[in-house]
Amino acid sequence: MAAASLVATALGIILLLVTGYVLVGGALTSSEVVMEAQKDMTAAQVEMLGTGMEIMGVSPSANPLYIQVRNTGNVPIPDLEHMDVFLFQSNAVPARISYGTTGAVNTWQKLSINPDVIYKNQWDPGEVLNMSVSYSGSAPGAVKITTANGVSAYFTVSAA
Repeated sequence: MAAASLVATALGIILLLVTGYVLVGGALTSSEVVMEAQKDMTAAQVEMLGTGMEIMGVSPSANPLYIQVRNTGNVPIPDLEHMDVFLFQSNAVPARISYGTTGAVNTWQKLSINPDVIYKNQWDPGEVLNMSVSYSGSAPGAVKITTANGVSAYFTVSAA
């Protein structure tokens, strides 16, 4: 009888240890996931703070539009294909124009980066991106360009 009580006590202690191990392991895994998410979010915010751009000029009332944009931030913008252009046409919902390589309607494409001296085909700080925007409808009254990380620049187009 004493042996059965001893075995039951030992089994209970083992079960308590295994349960504690599982709970502590789950808590440590959860805290590691949260720490990684916070680290990723902080890195995204730091990159966003370093990103900046200024629209220097837009060719008024021409299709396609030719736009010159300067990278005024302190980080390069390598992923141009994830940038969007928004055209604000009178009495219409803003039109979202995505990147394209063919110059098709409602797409924009990179014409050049000047001066492209640091990293070729990457939009580095201080460089000017020349782009063309093909669109349908009337000439826009304003243009907004947005990067992949959410930084944007707005420009009111003056009539020619």
